[in-house]
Amino acid sequence: LVKEQESKANLLRSTLPDIKSLFSTNARQLNPDFEYINYRGYDGIKDILFNLLQAKNNLYCYVVKDIAELLYQRDFALWFEEFLKKKFDIKELVTENYWLGIQAARSTKLDQIVRTETKKVPRNSLDIHFNQYVYNNTVAFITWNRDEIYGTEIVSEKLSFLEKQKFDILWRNL
Repeated sequence: LVKEQESKANLLRSTLPDIKSLFSTNARQLNPDFEYINYRGYDGIKDILFNLLQAKNNLYCYVVKDIAELLYQRDFALWFEEFLKKKFDIKELVTENYWLGIQAARSTKLDQIVRTETKKVPRNSLDIHFNQYVYNNTVAFITWNRDEIYGTEIVSEKLSFLEKQKFDILWRNL
């Protein structure tokens, strides 16, 4: 009986890595077309927003909350100071129901973000519920869940190119 149990235990030990890999395959596979970073909390979101300043061309945005709403006043002042030194413009699409909140945030900070062109989208056409930023080869998202804030940056030439194309189609048709 003891030898039989030892034999079963050895068989389990030898097959366990194969069984484990079946359950974790999807979680551990890396996609060569996508590099992503997940963030949680204020400091992570601050990192994402300051990364936007690396844009080489236009910054394309779907927004629910303005950067002025997302950063503390001191951090926003630093962000804005750096933005003024940059050469890129911001194009943003905002669902109508969030536009008043964004305007209010801008009026309490530094009036308006210069070099920003905004188009309001009817809610029945496009109902935006999180912030998305597209620049260089990066697509960044900021979302909220109850009292917590999350962000993800996806670095992908193919995805960012597709997102810029979709943005341009919407922009031209508004």
